[in-house]
Amino acid sequence: MNVDRYALFGHPVALSLSPRIHQQFAQSLGETIIYNKEVVFPEHFSLAVCNFFEKGGSGLNITVPHKESAYRLADKVSEDAAIAAAANTLWIKDKKIHADNTDGRGFIQDLSRQKIKLKNKTIMILGAGGAVRGILAPLLKQNPKQLFIVNRTLKKVEQLVEDFSNLGKISALSMEEIHRQPIDLLINGISLHQIPIDKINLKPRANYYDLKYSKAAEASLLWAEEQGFNKISDGWGMLVSQAAESYKIWRGKMPDITEVLKWNDK
Repeated sequence: MNVDRYALFGHPVALSLSPRIHQQFAQSLGETIIYNKEVVFPEHFSLAVCNFFEKGGSGLNITVPHKESAYRLADKVSEDAAIAAAANTLWIKDKKIHADNTDGRGFIQDLSRQKIKLKNKTIMILGAGGAVRGILAPLLKQNPKQLFIVNRTLKKVEQLVEDFSNLGKISALSMEEIHRQPIDLLINGISLHQIPIDKINLKPRANYYDLKYSKAAEASLLWAEEQGFNKISDGWGMLVSQAAESYKIWRGKMPDITEVLKWNDK
């Protein structure tokens, strides 16, 4: 019996839980798949993707630093991938490479699950990397009052503002200006040592969300507790939700994520 093969391409991938997550999805649906993770260097990315599909691979998840390359490599792209100019999910259909970006949908689903409101809220994002880019369009579609992006390199933020300004109220802020805006939600996409911890201006019952998860987010979650945020979350729910969206694209079935969300050894 031929078993459908899937994989995660990135660098690094050693700590990724994607194989375990997708195997759990398959098991819960009574299906059998093979899912591996592979270290792929940037200079080998295009060849690795083509070889994977030529050898009968069914689908790929793409992580750093290849999401922009995956978008450029694809023959057909979804609206979410096109807006983000990045892709985290690839598959073959009609002999063409198709691409989607499920990061933003996974992020919004996780916030909704936690009952974190976005409409008419003032939101600040720390960082301007690929993870941030992937969530901006879905975030703006929720109609926040204002979305501010803060990064040490202001040029990168200004580019994001230019790319997404047609979708809603989005502005760039320097680290020096961070104290001027009282916020309802702080989304962290950078390392703890980069946060100007003495300058955050919180509204009552402000919430905190770190796009990282597990040990990578531990220090920032502790910092958030000290700041007095209301709800404090890491990106585990986002990871699981975006993975479920990828699984549905590949296999036509949406897995139940309830059990995976409960994993406490991640």
